[in-house]
Amino acid sequence: MTVEPSTVSGITLYYVLSMLVFAPVFEEITVRYSWCGLCKGVFPTAFICIASGAFFALMHFRNIQGFISVFIGGVIFAYVYTKTGNLLYTMLAHALHNALCFIPLNRVYTKRNGFVLCKWWYALICAVLLAAGILWYVKVFRKKYLQPAPENQILPENG
Repeated sequence: MTVEPSTVSGITLYYVLSMLVFAPVFEEITVRYSWCGLCKGVFPTAFICIASGAFFALMHFRNIQGFISVFIGGVIFAYVYTKTGNLLYTMLAHALHNALCFIPLNRVYTKRNGFVLCKWWYALICAVLLAAGILWYVKVFRKKYLQPAPENQILPENG
């Protein structure tokens, strides 16, 4: 997300489709599916996630504050994709993030001392979503995707 006031004068159907459908689908296929898919098995997962996050942030670069927030989101999205292999999770999270950006930015952000700060109610919405994401990670994601393989698993012999 860039943290500059929106210059869009009106919200059109194309704008909504671009933000909520086309961008999440295209960017997740381009960055997560292609990049992570090419690098999987060649590089360690940590490198893949960091490089993917950096590439994703460079695609959205406008200022350093926006770069950092998009980089962190990109690393998290790459981590989720590398562990699940499911692009739908990252597409939905990307679309949700873009939907939050629909809130008129001049009502959400203020500039102080060179930094862009958000209003308390927007920070609260983001905090609730963050808490829900952490809860999902602990209750669902970790249990489903990060379980180690059983040590006593018998592998079939090559015949």
